[in-house]
Amino acid sequence: MQFSCQSFLPAFLVASLATIAYGQPPPSEGAKLMECSFAVPVEYIETLSQAAKDVAWADTVQRDGFFEVRVRAEYIGLIDALKRSIRVREAPDSPQSLSIPSLKLTGVAAESENRTNYFFLHHDRQVLLTRWRFVADGARLCFPADKINYVEGGMRGTIALSRSVASASRKALWKMRWLTADEQVQFELYVEDQMNLGGHFDLTHLEIKALSKVATEAVMAR
Repeated sequence: MQFSCQSFLPAFLVASLATIAYGQPPPSEGAKLMECSFAVPVEYIETLSQAAKDVAWADTVQRDGFFEVRVRAEYIGLIDALKRSIRVREAPDSPQSLSIPSLKLTGVAAESENRTNYFFLHHDRQVLLTRWRFVADGARLCFPADKINYVEGGMRGTIALSRSVASASRKALWKMRWLTADEQVQFELYVEDQMNLGGHFDLTHLEIKALSKVATEAVMAR
């Protein structure tokens, strides 16, 4: 079976989601709980039932500027799992390879005509940016409005830090998902991180936002 980032992680997908958070109910259940109509390409649900709220906020804590989510350990390894499961074309080692300060493109994998994954390295840390022209694919997205914690320049989305439920694990994975202002394209940014000896993660949500802009500009310039 073909693996895709979309199939691996039930977060903000077609006919989904009462949860940003990565890994709980199947999409159809989340959409049913939120009472999504899917009559338009993008739908934000302002009022949730208690059952939908319970699902949306399961294992999720609201932090300053991002959500912190507890997930299964396998989710933290999403980038490696995706690379093992789809054909990744290596990026040429040249000035045209989107190499910019602190961010180097290492590979590209197209899942379809409208959905492409870009693999980067950021100070030896793996980064994945997925660009999906979901309207061109005929997809419909449905989101709980209270899970939108990123608004800038007409764009709306979510920033979250996923940590393993295994208490001894120091590894984590940032995810930032946002739609373009015209709500035609969805971007998803995944960045590996880990807790340092001081008990803090190496990156902050502000650095994730900055990295999203750099990565998106590089991809759009192709």
